[in-house]
Amino acid sequence: MSDSVRIPVERLRQACTLLLDHLAQNENGVVELECDYFWTIDDDTLYNVYAEPAELGVGQVSESWAHLVLQW
Repeated sequence: MSDSVRIPVERLRQACTLLLDHLAQNENGVVELECDYFWTIDDDTLYNVYAEPAELGVGQVSESWAHLVLQW
C-alpha cells in the first residue's frame, strides 16, 4: 500500500478558487491572522507520525508571505 496521494492540478485549482471566493465574500477581502509565528518540523520527520519530532523550529507567516510576494 502506498502512502502517496495524487491530486489533479485542475481539481486543486478548483478547490483553491472555492476557498478564495469564500474568503472574499465572508472576510471582506482580507485574511487577518492573530499570530505571526508557527512551529516548523524538519523535512526528515515531518510525515513520520509514529515518532515525536526531536526538534521544532519557528516560522513566521509575514516572512513567508514576503518571500511569496517577491516571486511575483
